[in-house]
Amino acid sequence: MERKIAKRKTKKVASEEEGTNDFKRHQVISNWLESIFGRDSVPKFKINAESQELLFYAALNFKANEKFAKLLIEDLEGRTQEYNAEGTNIIYKGLGCSKFCDMASFTLE
Repeated sequence: MERKIAKRKTKKVASEEEGTNDFKRHQVISNWLESIFGRDSVPKFKINAESQELLFYAALNFKANEKFAKLLIEDLEGRTQEYNAEGTNIIYKGLGCSKFCDMASFTLE
C-alpha cells in the first residue's frame, strides 16, 4: 500500500519537475549519476520503468536537498560574520573604547 502511494507521489513530482518524457528523465538520471560517480565509473543498471522512476525521483530529491544545503550554509556563514562582529563590539565596549579607537594609545589603568 505504501509503495503504491509513494509511486503516485513520485509520478506527480517527476511530471511537475521535468515532464514525463523518458528521454529527458534518462538524461537527468545520467547527469546526476555522472556528477556523483564521475563520467568513467557510473555503474551499469538495468533500465526499466521502475528503476528509471526511482532514480529520477532520487535525482530530484538530491538536487532539492543540495539547494537547501547551499542556502543553509550561506545563512550560517552570514550569521557567523554577524556574531563575530557583535563579539568584537562587546570586547571594544568592555575595554571602554569604540571600534575605531587607537588601540596603540589605549592603556589599561
